[in-house]
Amino acid sequence: RPPRSTLFPYTTLFRSPAADAGEKTPGATPEAEDKAETNNPQLIANPVAKPAAGAGARSLASHLPKKMTMLFSANLKQLLDKGGYKDLLESDLFEQLMEEVDDELAIAILKDPAASGLDIAQPAHVFMNVLPPAEEFGEPTVTGGLVMAVKDAATLEKTLNKIIAATGMPLRVTDAQGYKQVAMEGIPVALGFTDNVLVIVGTSDETKVGRVPAMLKARMTGNTKPTADLAKHLKKKYDLAAWFDYAQLMEMIGEVLGEEDPTAALMMDLYEDLTYSSTVSFDAGAVTVDFSGSFGKKENEKFANMAGKGADASLLNMVPDDSILAFAESVNMKAVRKMFNEDILPLLEDNDEFGEVLELIEENLGLTLKELLSVPKGDVVLSWDSLEMAEGDFGPEPKVGFVFGFTVENWKAANKLINNPELQEGMAMLKGMLGIQFAQNQKALFITTDKHAGAVAEGTTVNPIKGDRRNLLGKHVAGGFIRFDRVADVVETMAEGEEEADKIVEILRVFDEASFTSDMLSMKGKLTFKDKKTNALKQIVDLSVEL
Repeated sequence: RPPRSTLFPYTTLFRSPAADAGEKTPGATPEAEDKAETNNPQLIANPVAKPAAGAGARSLASHLPKKMTMLFSANLKQLLDKGGYKDLLESDLFEQLMEEVDDELAIAILKDPAASGLDIAQPAHVFMNVLPPAEEFGEPTVTGGLVMAVKDAATLEKTLNKIIAATGMPLRVTDAQGYKQVAMEGIPVALGFTDNVLVIVGTSDETKVGRVPAMLKARMTGNTKPTADLAKHLKKKYDLAAWFDYAQLMEMIGEVLGEEDPTAALMMDLYEDLTYSSTVSFDAGAVTVDFSGSFGKKENEKFANMAGKGADASLLNMVPDDSILAFAESVNMKAVRKMFNEDILPLLEDNDEFGEVLELIEENLGLTLKELLSVPKGDVVLSWDSLEMAEGDFGPEPKVGFVFGFTVENWKAANKLINNPELQEGMAMLKGMLGIQFAQNQKALFITTDKHAGAVAEGTTVNPIKGDRRNLLGKHVAGGFIRFDRVADVVETMAEGEEEADKIVEILRVFDEASFTSDMLSMKGKLTFKDKKTNALKQIVDLSVEL
């Protein structure tokens, strides 16, 4: 369970765990740098020390732990402004909400967050370290906290005193070495602040509760230098952001699975030093998502080598221009097969359980795993362009129009696969029921419906995709899109006259298109609205209020 460290409701700010929770447990953890700090076993009250010179210039990032499993960040003022918070304050909904809130401080902060003494114009950061359970089948433990900028320390202290008074607990703001704090023995949460920064730390690990004040002191010191990957992440433009140390997650999974599990060893080897960075920005008429991963230099090169040169024209020519959704991918199968054969397959073959799976694949498909991997050349396309009702043997039934195809490198193995008796029997059933069948041309193999089988033989559909959407599919390692108007048309056709369907259609027609492109170690996504002028977050808020 994550630490309960939230300002509202006040009674959840501090909770006492089991009586023995204050015991210390030796051993290395992601908070090892905190362990050396000591804490007074009673309510902590140290002599006042002035903040070090230049403290105001310290970045919030310097108060984050050096080692984190994940970090979530939010530019609160930007979110409030873009979401139309000023309009919300003047709405009937807000007046109704205020009637339910019987707390002057809460009302004041809701009306003006600056009344808390915090600076919401700077990003707020929530950090977490997730560790494996101490016992088999136990729950992972979480140690983490919050870092925010302070705008007015005196106002913040008044706010905290009001909150403490509301809890009824024997707590108070005390002076520590260079900061003020709220901390007490046996409490899994501690809070500290200066003129520049507010830090809250907490843990769900009862064996580490006694170290919480030391964790706070380490974070208040503010001398952490972010890693290069994290520093790069924090410099990005964002409204919301997330950063993950995937290697730490894999390390935890490895401990849960056990050192002897080949899957754990494989994941640890593949994802060593991997971090993920993700940002979300709300702009006029669009939401933009940026996602990127970073390995060590050697692994970055290995994964970059797996990138293809864009989906083949023989595949793109089979995507109708009026597609509801489409997806394409292009990878260098030579590099993929090399990595699989050298790094993955040996580990899998040494595993008895997976060995049985390999035998089952070979028995059912008539191909070894290596032969199966030799079939694709690396380019894939999928498109869906229609779903309509048609008269069948037993009355009206849905008929779908889609194409799935991939370029082929080893036609001998591909034909062996296609002619497999069991696969042929299954495809015969699909053709009879849904019109789904195999089709092929000189470059690619397709699974498609009757609607597009003839086009495969011709090498192109009547009106193939063109323009920006064709570039989106064909000029990246991967790309895709979905058009909401076309989805709404399908819903209208399939559920005509149903009240709930009409509401769904109304919502779908607010949006324009969702799309993404990927270049192996990065991905960019975009959600656009019909209204290109109003900020996307405001449109999402308005839609949510309406619903």
